[in-house]
Amino acid sequence: MCLSWLFRRKCEKERAALVEEARGAAFLDAVFLIHHANTQARRWWSDPKPPEITPEEVFGSFDRRGYEEALEQVRKLRADASYTGMAYHDYTQVKHGFGQARKLLRRENPGFAERSYELATGAAITDMR
Repeated sequence: MCLSWLFRRKCEKERAALVEEARGAAFLDAVFLIHHANTQARRWWSDPKPPEITPEEVFGSFDRRGYEEALEQVRKLRADASYTGMAYHDYTQVKHGFGQARKLLRRENPGFAERSYELATGAAITDMR
């Protein structure tokens, strides 16, 4: 059995699980999961990578303008999560502890489910290491 086949299958399973999770999530969290899969999770998948997840795949039909507005909120959450990642690693320019930084993240980015905050924070911790 070829290891590349096993890794490809693992990536495809992870992708399918993210699509299924997004289909069952609230709209804003589904948009977050699509973005997270395509920008964060996908970069760790082995080559050849499965295709990016499209909003059509998750929603079927959807309001394009509503999607773009939600995507802007998702991008802000991801950008703001960087501060949380910096707090986790005790960067000197950070004025808050990790717990406070997580509270700030939620306060400044309301409307997401806990899973989205966790994934955004985990990605920021990885990026800021």
